[in-house]
Amino acid sequence: MPKLFMFIIVLLFMICVFSLVKKKILEVEYSVSWILISMVLLLFSMFEPILLMFAKLIENLGFLLMIIITLIFSLVFIAINLSISISRLKNSIKELTQDVGIMKFEEEQKKWEEID
Repeated sequence: MPKLFMFIIVLLFMICVFSLVKKKILEVEYSVSWILISMVLLLFSMFEPILLMFAKLIENLGFLLMIIITLIFSLVFIAINLSISISRLKNSIKELTQDVGIMKFEEEQKKWEEID
């Protein structure tokens, strides 16, 4: 049951990342790392021996492990939000640059028209 739960959560996460890219909220270059992380987590969810090996290493850290996992999920959430912000800012810079280029072009055209 935990394997299925983890598989479903990771799959939903991947779908979320793909939908953010499709809506152009998140740039493809920033989504690659999230997709790779998701694929690794999918492998962990499908191959239980890998997880069991890690579980034996951290067997006696129950409460501390829960705190660490909570912190990791919080950091992932923050990182996704920052990736989205970076993508939006990058798009804004691109639009502003294009607007400035168009304005300079129109200004040059007016100067040439005045000369003629």
